[in-house]
Amino acid sequence: MNKPDNHKYIVGFSAICGIFLALASGAWAFDINKLIFNDLKDGGKHLEMSRSGTLGDRGIQQLSKSRMLKKVEVLILKTHDITDEGLKALAESKFLKNVKVFNLSHNKVGPEGIQAIAQSENFKSITTLKLWGNHIGPEGARALAASSFIRDLEHLDLSQNQIGPDGAQALAESENFRNLKELKLANNNIGDEGFIAIIRSPYMKNLVRLNLQGNNIGPKAMKALNEISSETSLKILILKRNRIGNTGAQHLAHSPALHNLKELNLDWNEITTQGALNLSRSSMLGQLRILKIWGNDIGETGAKALSKSENLKNLTNTIERYEERGPHEAMEGGPQPF
Repeated sequence: MNKPDNHKYIVGFSAICGIFLALASGAWAFDINKLIFNDLKDGGKHLEMSRSGTLGDRGIQQLSKSRMLKKVEVLILKTHDITDEGLKALAESKFLKNVKVFNLSHNKVGPEGIQAIAQSENFKSITTLKLWGNHIGPEGARALAASSFIRDLEHLDLSQNQIGPDGAQALAESENFRNLKELKLANNNIGDEGFIAIIRSPYMKNLVRLNLQGNNIGPKAMKALNEISSETSLKILILKRNRIGNTGAQHLAHSPALHNLKELNLDWNEITTQGALNLSRSSMLGQLRILKIWGNDIGETGAKALSKSENLKNLTNTIERYEERGPHEAMEGGPQPF
């Protein structure tokens, strides 16, 4: 009987291990410039690393050293498992000097990473910052608020970042956000305190779109909104999945601050027929084009009042009756006209 060729077994096993390690190490193990080249557009100004696989911190560290970043103005790095270490590498990059739009949504960035970019001259020209789905916390919000370089933002998305009322307060008190037109803070548990800080902020008067979905905001916040006597620039206000209730709806309906509002989302807010009647009698929401009130038990009377309201005659969307939809339609959100 022939003896097994141990050498062949060893060579084969080594090759398999090598392949496994290469795959496990991620995209950073390959030529980062080739990966950048595959996704670079608009004459080198737009880079969305969407075909590289998950880069992770080590891949981001390699990317930060590439000369191919010199012209990049739009940098999109969504869902790459980037932590504070990766962000620190970008903050220290010698080649990332012209970024205007920076999207880091759905990563693992914490307050230290935000502190790094807030203190980096690399981001002095940034106008759009998207950090949805990280965990920067109130400390990260404070770092942005105190930044000496990030001072010209027009669009900021900090949704699902656990910033809480303290983080919202820090943003509201910072002159850095005087040019902000769009602010998204969905699912941050900022509560009434955080809402009130934002709407009273002297530095957020240029806000056109405000998304505060899922923040435990209630009637107290709406009362504070009603007490603002002057008009604001707000055109779109998203308050979906809060706890506004009928009392909050009444305060909101008569707020002079909302005179220019075009779209209002009150889905899932514990509003009943009385709240719908309050809204239908509003003297301040006459410019509304879209009113979303799905998920509230407003009944036939409330739906009729809103649909036929002279005060809301500019509405273009159909008022939908939550209780009339079947289970499947309710889940899918399909239309059920009144």
